[in-house]
Parts: sequence; C-alpha cells; structure tokens
Amino acid sequence: MVQAGRKYEYYKALSGYMGIFILFGVLNIFLTFSLLRRIVPKAGLRESILWFLLWNAALCWIYAEGASLFNGLSYTSARVFWGGVLLTEAVFFARLRAPVPLFIERIDYYLGRLTSEPLARRILVMSGIILLPLLLLAVCTPPNNFDSNHYHMHRILAWVHFENLDFFPTLHVQQLYHNVFAEYMVLSVYLVTGSDQLVNLVQYVFGLGCLAALTLVAKQVGLNRRGQLLAAFVLLTLPVGIFEFTTTQVDYVLSFFFTSFLYFGYRLRSGFSWTMLWGMSLSLSFAAFTKYPAFFYALPFCIYFGISYLRRFRLGDTVRVAVTAAFLLGLVYAPFWSRNYQLFDNIVSPAEDTPLFAEKLQADTHNFRFSVSSILKNSSLHLGLPYTGFNRMLENAILGIHEAIGVDVNEPQISRDEFSVRFSVHEDMVPNSIHFYLLVVCTVALLVRKGNRELKIFWLLGICGFFIFCTLLKFQLWSTRTHLPFFVMGSVLIGATLSHFKNAFVSLVLVVLFVPALFFVFGNPSKPVLPLPYYAKRFTAHVPSAICKLSPQELTSYRHLLGGHYTPRSKMEDCLELGDFPGYSERRNIFRSLDSLGYYDPIKKTVLNTPRAELYYINDKEKYDFFKPFFSEIKGEHPGVAVISHQGEGFYFYQGSLRAATNVNADFDYAFFRKEYSVLKNAARQFCYQYVVTDDPQLVRRYIPAERIERIVGGGKLFLVCLKQKECGKFLY
Repeated sequence: MVQAGRKYEYYKALSGYMGIFILFGVLNIFLTFSLLRRIVPKAGLRESILWFLLWNAALCWIYAEGASLFNGLSYTSARVFWGGVLLTEAVFFARLRAPVPLFIERIDYYLGRLTSEPLARRILVMSGIILLPLLLLAVCTPPNNFDSNHYHMHRILAWVHFENLDFFPTLHVQQLYHNVFAEYMVLSVYLVTGSDQLVNLVQYVFGLGCLAALTLVAKQVGLNRRGQLLAAFVLLTLPVGIFEFTTTQVDYVLSFFFTSFLYFGYRLRSGFSWTMLWGMSLSLSFAAFTKYPAFFYALPFCIYFGISYLRRFRLGDTVRVAVTAAFLLGLVYAPFWSRNYQLFDNIVSPAEDTPLFAEKLQADTHNFRFSVSSILKNSSLHLGLPYTGFNRMLENAILGIHEAIGVDVNEPQISRDEFSVRFSVHEDMVPNSIHFYLLVVCTVALLVRKGNRELKIFWLLGICGFFIFCTLLKFQLWSTRTHLPFFVMGSVLIGATLSHFKNAFVSLVLVVLFVPALFFVFGNPSKPVLPLPYYAKRFTAHVPSAICKLSPQELTSYRHLLGGHYTPRSKMEDCLELGDFPGYSERRNIFRSLDSLGYYDPIKKTVLNTPRAELYYINDKEKYDFFKPFFSEIKGEHPGVAVISHQGEGFYFYQGSLRAATNVNADFDYAFFRKEYSVLKNAARQFCYQYVVTDDPQLVRRYIPAERIERIVGGGKLFLVCLKQKECGKFLY
C-alpha cells in the first residue's frame, strides 16, 4: 500500500511537470516560428524547422555550459532558464509585431500539397501508421539499451548529482570523453519535466527534423516534389532509424545536424549570406559535438563546398566562411576539450599508455588493401537476411575476397569485433538490408543514366564519406547505426530513382519497405508492442529441444503434462530433453501444454503488460530479478546509494527502476574508483549514503567494518548492503 501510494504521488507530480513541459513546448514552437518570419523572412516551413531546432539546440548548450560554471544545474534553474527564454521571445513577439507561424497561416496550402496526389496520400497514411506508435513508445517506455545505462543517461544523473558538467569519478570512463551534445538537450528535458519520461523525445523530434532537412537537400540536388516525398519515406522506413526514434542514443541527432549542414552548405553556393553561413557552421559544429563520425561524412562535402566558394565568391568571403566555421567549432567544443585535457592531457580521449585508457576505435594502420577489407565488412553489416544459408554464402564470398587480397578478415589492426554476416533484430546491430540492396541498384542506374550531374556529385561525395569512415575506424558489429548519415544521403538517391517510375511500380516498392517497417515498429525486442516472437513460435509450433533450470516443483508439473515427450536428461537433474522429433500436429499439443505451464510467458511480455520498472531491464532480465528485492529496502527522501563494484557499468537502470516502482528518487554515486580520479573537484565533494549496491560483499567489508553493517540483502550477482548509519567514505584503488 505504501509503495502504491508513492507511485500515485510520483505519477501525479510527473503529470504536472509533463503538462508544464508540453505548455513550454507549444509556446516555444509558436513564438519561435513567429519570430523566424521576421528574422529569416525568406525561409519556408521546412527551413524554419531547421532554424527552430538549431536555435533550441544552441539554447541547450548555453544553459548546460552556463549553469555548470556556477554549479547551478538543477530542476529549478532549468525551469527558470526556459521560462525566461519564453518570456524573452514573447516580448520580442510583441515588440516586432511578428506574424503567426507559417504552419498556421498556410495550413490549408500545406495540407493541399500533401494530399493532392493519390501517391502522396498513401505515403502520408503509411507514415502516420509508423510515426504514431513510435511517438507513444518514445513517451511511454524508458531508455533501456545498454548505452543509455552505461553513459547516455548515466551522465544526466551524474551532472544533476554534482550540479555541473565537470568530470566525475566513474567505473566507465567513456561517460567522460564520448561526445556529449545530444545529452545537453536530454538534460534540459530531464530537468524541466523532473523525470526521464520524455527524454526519448529528443531523438524523435530530431528524427522528424532530419526528414524535413532531407527533403530540402533533395531539392537542392534536383529532385522534384514527388522525389522529395519518396526520399523522406525511404528514410522513415529505415530499420535502424525506426529503432533510433525511441532511444536516447544520438545518431538521429547527429544525422539531423549533418543533413542541415548539407542544406545550408548547398544554399551558400548560390551566393554569400551570413544567414546561410551561420546555419552551415552551427550545424557542422553541433553534428561533430554530437559524435565524431560527423567529421568523416562531412569532409568530402567541406572540400567540395570550399572549392565551390573559391570559384563563386571573392577571396574575402571565402575566408569569412572558413574563419566563421572554425570559430564556431572551437567555441562549441572549447569547454569539453578543456575538461578532457585537464584529466587526460589529451583533448579527445585517454592516451593508450595511460591508466584510464579504455578503447581505441581508430584503425592502427592504413593501406589500400585494409581499406577494401573495412569497406567490405562494413557493407556486409547490411547484407544479411533472415536466412542462414544465404548469410553463410555471403560470408564465404567475403572470406574468399580477403584471401585473394591477402588480408586476415579479423586483422586486429582494423577490427574490434569478429567478422560474420548475420541478421540481428537488435537496436544497435539491425541491418538495413532492403535499403542497401536498393542503393546498389540505384547507384548502377545513376551511373548509366545521362544528366543528373548535381545528384551524381552528391552521391559520389556521400560514398567518399562512407569510405573515409570505414578506413579510419576499426570494424565493429554495432556500426550499423553509425552508418545512419550514409543512409540519409542514400535515401535521396533512392527517392530520385523511384521518381522516374510510374505510380504502380513505386507503390509496390513502398509496400516492400512499409511491411518490414511495421515489424520493426511493433516488434522491437527492446520495446515490443506485440509479442511477435511468441506468435511466430505459436504459428510454427516451435517446441524446445530441452527445458532446463527447473525447480523440483516445476519438474514435477512438466513431467506430468509432457512425460510422453520429454524425459530427464542424464547427469542433469533439472533438465528435460525432447525425445523423437514430433510432427506438426503433435507439436501443437506440446506447445499448448507448455503454454499452460507458463513456459512462453517471458516472450509474451510487451510494453503494454510490463511495469515500467521492469522495462528498464528488458535487455537484461536477470539483472531485474536481482535488483527487484531492493525496492522495498531503499527508503527515505533522496536516500544516498553508493555503488561499490568490479563491473564498469552505469547505474541509471537502478535509479530509474527504483523511482518508477516506489517513487523513491535515490541519489546514486560511485564510492569506489581509480585513484587517478582523486584530482577531480567532484571527487572531493561529500557524498553520504546508507545503502551500497555491490557485486561483491567482501569488497564492501574491506572498507566498511562489519559492525556498521545492518544487513545484506540479495544474492547471486547483486547485493544491497544496508548500513546502520550514513557513511561518507570514498575508496580508491
């Protein structure tokens, strides 16, 4: 009853803050779009979307870095800052007598253009079927992938805990030096709403912004309105993009800024303009500050734009472009690089010969053969199909090419993961197979077709960016999502190619893209709306070859119902093994029996029937079973919970699930860390705690005497040490 009451209070307070945030958002959209009609009068609706997101992104940077200088990152300061922004915009709106936003004044015009053709109407309906469920998932499910726990959301908790952006002691050093700009925007959402309920909306909103920016780039390289709409739909159905829409990962944020950079860069070619220059420079700076690979994809375009500007502008204007871009890039990065240098003596990351070194993502050496190897392996991430035989055939072909060029397919100088061709429905590794095969066909069609010079140059530069990415970084299996900017550019090519075909053929291609997209929308294993794995096993009457780890009571029940088909496995008393493989009809009977025993219950879970606290651990269900008993133990107003562990993991899942289950907003921090962090100002800040989460009780006893420990709860891989009174010690190793 106490926990239920706390949860009620939590959601009551949350609904209030969410209401404030939604009100902030609506007013911000109205006022900013109105002011943009005065500040950038020639901007249409789509360009205004780009300026709106750039403006708010800049404000997030100003708030995060500004408040951090005064140790002022807090719920109150964020609400005061954004309230002040709205008040300032309202004053300028009144003084400038700004008109209403374009999307209100010309709504009939925009709706008419979107629904004027049957193909456009079909695309609009299919897009809505994809985007609406994704919006609900973004709002209703917590960030629950590993990167969110290890650093994306962990950073937010640490910044709020220390009230600044300064580096802090950690067990996962990537929390410090991985680029942080997307998290600045997540931080503002988290502080204004007072929870993580809406933080996934950052990627969702920037995903929509990327669609708008994509159509503008498509227009710049010669696509008509039909081609632009097709390009946007192609990108919308991208599997990795669908997954990115509902996470706190950063690849759609990066892709928006990168695509915005392309648009403003192309616009600047038509004549020098400070407005376009600022848009291009800000976009490139924010893209790179979101994730370093933006530099690799942008480099060919920077060279191309630079040559174009030299040919079309006066030398003085070209110098202004270079100086402005360099100045804004340095300004955006300066505080972050300064923090890196102070701890690592390096502006990027810890050097290899230092104690804090954790990873090297850059390739150790470069030559033509290694580049070919890396390009082939990165491309293979999008070649896999849900058919093992086909994947093995492709894998053998790529292995044969590596033998021919004399390169080990797993050469450690250019690889971090072992090569394989596979099809994985995972947020970090899902392939974009259909889109990649379409890209290959469309590239060939582009080469044989006469004309389209601007599009050919654009796609050549896009391919060069992809080759640079593959050459400079080691191969990793999760790189499919870091390929997103490449597929954004590829969507332009596919849209351009499809625009030359009749509606009947185009509609067929759209269905081929749309149907698998629905599977990824509703069947994302990290956020399942429908239990698709259960339905698939039920349809095929899939039964396990062995059932293990059964309790004595479960063993009795299973043997009673399945004794004729499953027998005890020798030397393993808790296992039952399937005898002769039965036919389909008999397997259906076995399936029904297993279903009645609850065997398939774990794969029946969806976001609709699973508590929010459990959703945090949907990719690590065992960890939830270990942590759940602690919900009833951790009590009080903002209790301190120390983490003393051998594992280099974040604690965001612990904090988020505890708050969702009990409304206890605990204050977590590491109390056991490397001595190298002792030089940090945040390491000297006092942190007192009455609970310790650990994977090794003996490690805790080494630093906290047994007489100060009240009890230890849990077992297996996770323990909660409850102390008799608060401790404030921090321990170095």
